[in-house]
Amino acid sequence: MTPEQQSTPTPRLLGDTHWRARSVDPEPAQSEIDPQLLARLTRISYAFSSGTPFDGLLHEIASAAAHALESEIILIRLIASDETNFIVQAALGPAPLSTGGLLGAYSVITDPIRSTNVGDTITVNLLTDNTQPTLSANEGWSFQQLGGHHLLLIPLFANGLLVGRMDVLRTRNDAFQPYIVALAGLIGAYAAQALHTHQLELAAEESQVFQTVLGLHQSIEHLADPHTILQAVAELVIREPGCARCYAMLWDPERGEFVPTAVAGLEPHLVDMLKLISLSPQVVPAFDQMMHSRRPLVVGDATKSTLLPQSLVRALGIRAAMIVPLRGRHQQTIGFLLVDQNEEGVHFNERQVTIMSGMARHLSAMIENAILYDKAVTSSDSLSVINEIGIQLAMLTDEQSLFRQLHYQVASVVDASYFALALLTGDRHQIDIWEAVDGKIAEEPARVDSGDDLLSRVVATGRPFLTGSRTSDDTAQWPTGFDDQELIHSQMTAPITVGRNVIGALSAHSPFRHAYGPKDLELLSAIALHTGVAIENARLYRFIQARGDRRAVVLDAVINRHEVERKELVDDIHDNTLQTLAACLYRLDRVQESAGRLDTHREVVEDLIEVREELSENIDRLRKRVFALRPATLDLLGLEPALREYLATLEKDFGIKTHLRMRLPQRLLPEHETVVYRIVQEAITHIQVRGHASAIAVTLRGDGNSVSMGVQTDTDASIGPESSPENPSGGDVGLMALIERTELAGGDVRIGRTSDGRSIMHITVPAAARSISLLEDHDLGERTGIPEEGALSGTHEN
Repeated sequence: MTPEQQSTPTPRLLGDTHWRARSVDPEPAQSEIDPQLLARLTRISYAFSSGTPFDGLLHEIASAAAHALESEIILIRLIASDETNFIVQAALGPAPLSTGGLLGAYSVITDPIRSTNVGDTITVNLLTDNTQPTLSANEGWSFQQLGGHHLLLIPLFANGLLVGRMDVLRTRNDAFQPYIVALAGLIGAYAAQALHTHQLELAAEESQVFQTVLGLHQSIEHLADPHTILQAVAELVIREPGCARCYAMLWDPERGEFVPTAVAGLEPHLVDMLKLISLSPQVVPAFDQMMHSRRPLVVGDATKSTLLPQSLVRALGIRAAMIVPLRGRHQQTIGFLLVDQNEEGVHFNERQVTIMSGMARHLSAMIENAILYDKAVTSSDSLSVINEIGIQLAMLTDEQSLFRQLHYQVASVVDASYFALALLTGDRHQIDIWEAVDGKIAEEPARVDSGDDLLSRVVATGRPFLTGSRTSDDTAQWPTGFDDQELIHSQMTAPITVGRNVIGALSAHSPFRHAYGPKDLELLSAIALHTGVAIENARLYRFIQARGDRRAVVLDAVINRHEVERKELVDDIHDNTLQTLAACLYRLDRVQESAGRLDTHREVVEDLIEVREELSENIDRLRKRVFALRPATLDLLGLEPALREYLATLEKDFGIKTHLRMRLPQRLLPEHETVVYRIVQEAITHIQVRGHASAIAVTLRGDGNSVSMGVQTDTDASIGPESSPENPSGGDVGLMALIERTELAGGDVRIGRTSDGRSIMHITVPAAARSISLLEDHDLGERTGIPEEGALSGTHEN
């Protein structure tokens, strides 16, 4: 065999598939070079040397191949980074819609293609055999859809490595001639060089992205929050790949819009303005595209584009923009980077787009992990705040200190430009509001009438309220602490409940739109729950403390009173009774001496009369003293006769008109009768001490479970000031003692006024009854009527 014969290998036939060597003798008719082909090859060389973009270079190669190889459709495929698939990078044909749909399509690299060598080509007759293993299933189907008859495959090698494949497809029934196959190898060399250069550029860009991301990792702390990471990225992007400004946005699914998180290169006043703009996909078309795309979006001239609102473009001075999506591991949208140029004629090139795209891939994982970590930290911080608030509030006993602690804790986790604690007053018609504006706490609470304001609404309904943007038709009164209510956009309010009762509300406001979300409202509601418990405990503590102070005063008064009574009893017995009895003894001795002389009979009789009168007076006084200490009637006859006897004595000794009405269906136990008697006695004694009443009416009613007592006078000042939850005794020690006695018996005391201005005291104590009829039925019916108005004009019934 001659050397010439060795240089031309014989084609190998596999069915109707021909394997041809890299060198094939051209046909004599085609030995001269086609000027048009030469021109096209020259254009390809110029494209290489002039730095034509990759897509444009492939288009020139595909055009030259279609002309030189007399074929209708040309596809150029690049081997993917996984080295198991081809990706269509260029497609040329008479039906741009059909061929253009193949761009970016993946196909598996088959074993026959992997086994080829440099310079090998493969021809396939698609009319006779579509099941050749040279083609993958989707490739065979695609060629059929394109109407292909004959196919020429040129594996593309660079430096001995497979970098891609060029597909030459004829839609007419005309097989490829040897000289066409030879030309295909030549043009394939250009395509291989273009693909190889592109791979090197991608590797360089990937290396640059890696260096950039590595620098980013080194510039931020471990487990940094999303804001810190994005701020570092924004500042880094300004330098490399370079832009005028960079904005980082995170997607907020609860609000349904993107939230500005970090910015670099922007003036402070524009940053504040950006926070007030709604950045939802419904408002910004470019953001809507980012929700469904993984590729960067480049806006060459923002002033003429409809993808960005012109109001935003003018406000920020945007000329050119690039939006790079950030997607999580499940391809969900987590945010985007917006970079812009603010100088006319400055645009983003392919290199910048590639670097930003690669950076976004690495950055997305970092941001997603940071968001998850930040959520965990936020939940932990919220639980810590709630726990800390519960501990701190348990030690506070007044609302002012409690509000200061609440403001400090809440402001540490949410924006509390305005923060308020509202508590209902005792009559539930007014609200006391403690408020803090921009960190400054008001010294005193403001008391306002419950109306149509937001706090009143929440207190009235018991339902929390959350809004992120105040609408123009909202006429409700917002916080009282701001002069210009248009500055407030976000507001959340949670009711404070104790059991099923709403006693107030906690409210936080912010000048920023959508500053709060459902998680923030849940946190505020949990804090409000602890606040309700703390307020109730503080009130209970003050009540117990006040009761303890009151009991100390009462105990001191009772001790002093007992000492005074003891002194009065001793003085009365020593100065009156003992002296009278001693005098009587002396005079009886004289009577005994005089009795021996009959002429002094008259004098003896007169002395005896005087002694009797003095003894009678002392006996009456001792009886009154004994009755005051413990009436025997109470033990022998019961409560009603004892009270009637007491009132009769009061009317006889002091001239006070009395009236008694009782409705007790059954007699009380002796110990309970004593309690009721002493309470009535204490109430009347208190009225006597005040010295204003000339008539007293006493009413007693019972239902077997409790005894209600009413003591009414004929003036408005004879009992004392009206009672209130804060000061039930009005500071009167006598009344304080009565209240204490009643409360020790398990009852309560209330003081009020009748319609005609008279004072009335209502006393209720529990009662344990026994089945002993107090009076006969007809007598009971006669004596159990409750006095009507004007009954004070009557007198005591004997």
